[in-house]
Amino acid sequence: MGKTKEEILKEYESEFLDVVRMELEVDGFDEKVVYSTDMEVVPEKMHMILPEYSTYHLTIYYRVKKRSIKKLHYYHGIKKAGIAIKTRNLDIGDVEPNEGEALHKAVFEPDTLPGGYFIRGTYPANTIFSEDGKAIFNFDWNIEIAKKDVKPSIKI
Repeated sequence: MGKTKEEILKEYESEFLDVVRMELEVDGFDEKVVYSTDMEVVPEKMHMILPEYSTYHLTIYYRVKKRSIKKLHYYHGIKKAGIAIKTRNLDIGDVEPNEGEALHKAVFEPDTLPGGYFIRGTYPANTIFSEDGKAIFNFDWNIEIAKKDVKPSIKI
């Protein structure tokens, strides 16, 4: 039997930071791809399906708990056969704990995926949030690079 929704959501929480929502806007498509803790059905592992050569805009909504975080940094790496084929980095800066239901937001510059017959496939990815160079939270997920006419989505 698979994990419960609560068990799955625990993987997106840490002592100091919770990832609440990830949004991808893909150029040429009207609908956003959204992975959120309030989804009706939460997949056991985040698995984004994006068309090859697509340009996407990533926004992450997160909650800071307990104390301020100094020099917060976001990194994610996508690997093929253990070799990084794509990385993203964003220096977020100093952040204070959230008040009430308000969320912090990290907005990334647009990025374009590679493509081609040999690139299409599913790849493991890892996200790391660090404070002043020390990892404070990480999670694994998958990205699937599909043919360019495939609609962006989340695999459920």
